[in-house]
Amino acid sequence: MEENKLDEAVASNDEKNEEIVPIENIKEESDEVITPVEEIVKEPVKEIEVKTQPKKLSRREKRRERVRKALFAKEDIKYRAPLSYRHLRIIGWICMALGQLALLCSICITISNWSPVGKFGYQAISVISSLSTPLFVFASFGLILSKQKRYSSFLITYGLALLAVGLGFIFFYYRYVDGLFVQIGISKTEFAEITKNFIGNKINMNVFVDLFTFALFHFFINYSPKKYFKGRKIIIFRLFSLIPISFILLCYVLHILHGFAIINLPLFIYPFLTTKSPLLFALFVIISLWIRNREKWFIKLGATREEYERFSSTNRNSLSFSTHVSILILVSIVADFIIGIIIGFIINIIIGLPFESDVLIDNFLVGQTFPLVLSIPIIFLYSYTKSYKEKIIDIIIPVGGIALVSWVYIEFIYQVVTHFV
Repeated sequence: MEENKLDEAVASNDEKNEEIVPIENIKEESDEVITPVEEIVKEPVKEIEVKTQPKKLSRREKRRERVRKALFAKEDIKYRAPLSYRHLRIIGWICMALGQLALLCSICITISNWSPVGKFGYQAISVISSLSTPLFVFASFGLILSKQKRYSSFLITYGLALLAVGLGFIFFYYRYVDGLFVQIGISKTEFAEITKNFIGNKINMNVFVDLFTFALFHFFINYSPKKYFKGRKIIIFRLFSLIPISFILLCYVLHILHGFAIINLPLFIYPFLTTKSPLLFALFVIISLWIRNREKWFIKLGATREEYERFSSTNRNSLSFSTHVSILILVSIVADFIIGIIIGFIINIIIGLPFESDVLIDNFLVGQTFPLVLSIPIIFLYSYTKSYKEKIIDIIIPVGGIALVSWVYIEFIYQVVTHFV
């Protein structure tokens, strides 16, 4: 019995051994690849890419981003306009000389329907002469932006020129012009009335009144005193800018009253008044405020004062200045046109007076911004980044300009004498 049990146990063990498969055979027969644990750990985890739509920026945010790129750009643009402040001053003096010629020709046309340059020539030089003040102002803007001039320099220069031109005109008029027209048969009273109308209504003979007035406003609105008016007292200093604004408005009111023959001012006062419209002065004020707030705006964008100083001397900023000034000129022209329509409507419909374009132009100074469209190409050719080491030419330019204006008066007298005598 025991032997039979032993045989059955051996047989069962043999059956179990036949069912056991070696490990080597399992690896060979299996199609699956078993990755070791170490390789699983070393394999990087793939990040899941989430596609997000870019945020739409508003127009203001796009403009801020564009300004930031320009501010922190490593390279400047290659375009540099060929004209400098000296060229603008030279052109301004030529326009000023043409303005004096237009003034004298207008008197001759009124008296005898004759002009040394003809009626068409008189109209052409009248338009061109209106560019003298804007060109001088834009040159001043450039010198201030490039830190080449101080406010005191402008105030002293324009103030002395204002007195010189005003007193020179009074002396020249009473000493030579008055007596000359008396010799050709025009009484002093009649000639004085004609001169008042043209000086008071048509052409501003002393452009330095405008330049000094604007320089004074720019000084009060932008300059920061070092000794006085510190802290909150700076507000008092800024309020002084109302002085030149009040002067412009006073001249405008006097101009309207004189145009409607309500008042009659002495002749010697007119060389010290301005005949520029408040809208033209407002254009210069807006540009001045734009320059003042530009630095603060850039600092809000994250720039330092040193970075702004560096950016202000680049060709990119000079082109930006020309672009903004040109846009403001076009806006002022549209505003001038709309104001002219409104004033004409009030005169004709509400007051009942006949509509005359001469009344709008002469009495209300409408349309003075229209000729500024001719200055836009000059502005785009102007770069305030150009500077010069030699300053002697800056002295020669105004001396040459005064000589040119003097020659205009001398040549005009010669033409009148040879024509009438």
